[in-house]
Amino acid sequence: MDNRNIKLAHNLINNSIDLKEGDNLLVEVNGEDGLDLANEIINQAKKIKRI
Repeated sequence: MDNRNIKLAHNLINNSIDLKEGDNLLVEVNGEDGLDLANEIINQAKKIKRI
């Protein structure tokens, strides 16, 4: 896993969106290149128990 993906996903979930408990999170990926980032975004959201 690229550390940049971890940092970007963390910043997106914690600073850029107002994700509240019980909200749905849609992560759309075009192509295989974004799969690692998409998975990390989901992991970060689960880590703070928002989804």
